[in-house]
Amino acid sequence: MADAVGAQWAACVRNMGAWEGSLARYEPDGTFVERTPTVLFIYTDSKDDAARVAAGGVPYRLDLMLRRAARQSDAKQMYFQGVNLAQSGMVYSPGGCLCAGQAWASPAAALYVEQNINACADGAPPPPSPLAGAVAGAPIVGRARLVTVYTAEGHLRGLSLFRERPSALNPSAPHPTEVPLEAVATDFPAAAALGTTEATPAGLVGIWRGTAVTVTAAGTTSPPSSYVHTVGLSGTALTMTTTGDDGGGGGSRGDGGGDGGATHTGIVAPGGRLVVVAGGGEAGSPSHLLFLGGGVTALLPGVRPAGGAFGVELGWLTAAATRQRVVRRYAADGRWVGSSFLVERRDG
Repeated sequence: MADAVGAQWAACVRNMGAWEGSLARYEPDGTFVERTPTVLFIYTDSKDDAARVAAGGVPYRLDLMLRRAARQSDAKQMYFQGVNLAQSGMVYSPGGCLCAGQAWASPAAALYVEQNINACADGAPPPPSPLAGAVAGAPIVGRARLVTVYTAEGHLRGLSLFRERPSALNPSAPHPTEVPLEAVATDFPAAAALGTTEATPAGLVGIWRGTAVTVTAAGTTSPPSSYVHTVGLSGTALTMTTTGDDGGGGGSRGDGGGDGGATHTGIVAPGGRLVVVAGGGEAGSPSHLLFLGGGVTALLPGVRPAGGAFGVELGWLTAAATRQRVVRRYAADGRWVGSSFLVERRDG
């Protein structure tokens, strides 16, 4: 378990730095509401911790500060080395992608899920944090971070999407009070090589060969597994089929069913922003595939199924032939069972 905790902390540290961008809010059907410029500081505030990170280690304490220009509202969190992040519902992929939320989806309480995908300039996920003395891999040039909120009654309340790029601001305290306003001007403010491929129902059509890694609720990481995800479109009918082992992420559904080989069909709503997948949930409830701009998608139930397993998925078409997905899975009793991190390449 100690090794699992250390590996998760090393992946967490992959995100250290200052990240500027914007926060876009969406209605449950994917309708855009508003956009606010933001800057996120992930930093350590001591010389000893800075030395540990420089030597390839992890800091004793890691601070997160989110600053928004509108209303000057700040949010701050702290994490301490040795804490089992998975026990609090937070896990990372080796390259630092995040999946967090409650460890239990209570039928009488609101549910919050946060997922983050990191990408390099070619759209690929970043490599793990290098060991001390090793040559650093390709840097993270863009992040897509989604916060999904369900009400205590189980209804999807809305989505908040952060699109972020590295900032020239110093991540260490004291932090500036202003946020770079130019980051709010576009749908995705990361590097020019990212976000230029728009995710649409037609844009997802093809054969995708993927690799999945699953991190359990205990913080252990599975060996990579392979699968094939096929998307077709005929008129307004979108079909999705997954064969092979996608890490239990449910493939086309993202609901934790793990039913590789089954085909699910969704109907594209007028405007192409929403696809309703009939019976796409574990309990037979419909799933919603939302297209949020900048290559970002979300696949999730519009209503959390009572007594049924379900999943929440963030997807990002980081290049014309590369897509990353993060799936958080809950069992029928509401227990969080793990999170899958998937990387796919288009093969037709």
